[in-house]
Amino acid sequence: MTVHWHVAGAGAIGGYFAHQLRRYGCDVTLLTHRPSDGTRALTLETGENIETLLFPECPIGQSGRIDHLLITTKAFQVTEVFDALVSALAPDATVLIMVNGLSWLQSIETTRHPVQVCAGTTTTGCYRSNRDHIHRAGLGATQVGHLSAHKAMMEKPPPGIAELLRSTPDSYWSTDIRSILFNKLAINCAINPLTALYNVNNGGLLEGSLNDEFHSVIEETRTIFSALGYTGVATDLGQKAITVARQTAANTSSMCADFNARRRSELEDILGYLLDTLKPEAASEVDTPHLDQLLFALREKEAPYAKRPTP
Repeated sequence: MTVHWHVAGAGAIGGYFAHQLRRYGCDVTLLTHRPSDGTRALTLETGENIETLLFPECPIGQSGRIDHLLITTKAFQVTEVFDALVSALAPDATVLIMVNGLSWLQSIETTRHPVQVCAGTTTTGCYRSNRDHIHRAGLGATQVGHLSAHKAMMEKPPPGIAELLRSTPDSYWSTDIRSILFNKLAINCAINPLTALYNVNNGGLLEGSLNDEFHSVIEETRTIFSALGYTGVATDLGQKAITVARQTAANTSSMCADFNARRRSELEDILGYLLDTLKPEAASEVDTPHLDQLLFALREKEAPYAKRPTP
């Protein structure tokens, strides 16, 4: 039986995985909040190869039964999308969430629906030149794992996930996806907010006075994760954040791009989540003056055009 995936959030990353799944032989339906004529053509450009595929597309409320759901929206949209689709999910459905930020984690983990929820992250770089044209700028690794704490579930991928991993180059199943997600969150906290505040590319954090501020933010982020017991994340953060900033020096972070476009960013899902949700869970009191001021300044900057939940 052909595996059928529904994709909510077919932007750059969602569209990339939709292409990979279709080329592997899976059925793929795109879900949208927009009016749709029932189909959508997505073009994926990878170097010299350009391929356009036609996908079925339907409004989120008209999906029919869903066996495998990939959510690649903005982080603050995850819970809303999940709630809108929960009645369509098959009893044994698999949901894979691949977004920046972790503000959705607690609400999804406490759902009583008996679906298998996985999470993932990828370092493959994609961007769109228009709504339906995706460019793969660089091929990276994709890691996926089960959010359940049950060892039997963590050991092997559930139905549908195996096909996704086989469809995508350099993709792996992880038995400790939570640490991987926190590692990504820590790097995003170190890089994205500063680039958004000062409107610089990632490499700008390695220059002049910004480099000092960058190191202060890294150190305070390390302190939080260390107090939470994620010593591996804390130990590796300094070198990893600097390496990412150097390797993506010419890139504009997603948060910086959102601020420049005057649209709601994932500030609350990244830095807000770190300070308002994770920091209070730390085993010892943590002092984070630079991060606190950074979050305050960005909330003030974003306030005129983006609604945010009360922390």
